[in-house]
Amino acid sequence: MRRFFFLAAAAGFLLVTAVMAGAYTVGNPIEATGAGKLAVSAEYEFQKRDLPDVDGIESGRYLVKAGIGLTSWLDLFAKGGTAHLEIPLESDRFIGEDKFAWGAGARATLWRLPRWQLELFSIGQILGFHTRGRVDQEVTGSPEVWTRRLDTKYIWWEYGGALGLKVRRGVVSPYLGLDISYIEGEKITHQYNLFSYGSVDAGRSGTEFSSEDAVFSGFGGLDISLPLRYRMSLELRGTSRDRISFTLGLSQRSP
Repeated sequence: MRRFFFLAAAAGFLLVTAVMAGAYTVGNPIEATGAGKLAVSAEYEFQKRDLPDVDGIESGRYLVKAGIGLTSWLDLFAKGGTAHLEIPLESDRFIGEDKFAWGAGARATLWRLPRWQLELFSIGQILGFHTRGRVDQEVTGSPEVWTRRLDTKYIWWEYGGALGLKVRRGVVSPYLGLDISYIEGEKITHQYNLFSYGSVDAGRSGTEFSSEDAVFSGFGGLDISLPLRYRMSLELRGTSRDRISFTLGLSQRSP
């Protein structure tokens, strides 16, 4: 009974921490690593999200994740790699450069039913990166046409928690569940006005943004066990059919 309450408290901590702190990988691997064991994975994530003032923000990430099992049911992990943003604008599209991204989190096995090979798990994690890009907008004015150049930097933070159920069927482990995420960050823009006779520095401005409220979405995935303790993973997440994110990953656990 004491262990049950401890597990429940751990699950609550992971979820509450995530909300207080998206869009992120839940699985790969979805199982607990094991006490003192290590797991390393390489993954590609494609995220599609909305913010209150902008719809259809896309982000691609190439990440390496390393995890260690503290106990038979609790893992800690860290990840690093590159990420970028693509943001639709009224007259153009912001395409940011691939920049360094990093994240960290924890995974807890809350309950197991060995007879049915079922497992209830919880995850909390954070991911952050920044990206830069330039957008040139043609402006028709008097007495000439000139160009507004916007050099923009986005500082992006994602916080997330998930609760899911996994079942093992031979070498295949399908899972599904519900996640909650929150996004916040800052947009910093330096504007230059380009005329035929030269350029004018119009100054720098910064605005903060966020998803305002936590976003709930569903997820489902499949882990496939391979020889030499490798595992291949595919995961889908989203709030609707036109807001689907996915992750592909390959991981290996220590003996």
